[in-house]
Amino acid sequence: MKKITLEPGCITCGLCAFIAPEVFEVTDVSYVKPSVDFNAHTASIEEAVSACPVNVIKFQDQDSVVDLKKNADIAVHSVAIIDAVSACPVSVTKFQDYVEVGE
Repeated sequence: MKKITLEPGCITCGLCAFIAPEVFEVTDVSYVKPSVDFNAHTASIEEAVSACPVNVIKFQDQDSVVDLKKNADIAVHSVAIIDAVSACPVSVTKFQDYVEVGE
């Protein structure tokens, strides 16, 4: 599923609404119109993202956002595990015993 995020810093120039009026609306604030089929407007959304003068429009696959968070959590835990393995006085602890490889 696709997701559009408008980050802080929008200058409400209206360029996104000009390029993709089916998706964006700009009044005194910019926002994404409700119930928009992002898949039907992918090209115009990507053009609006590229054209944004302050780069505050983010368009991404929501599943990839979840995967990035999961990978970040795994990386944090991996560092803690590596530290614990390095500190272990008996060299029988293996890093692979604690990490699911291939996920």
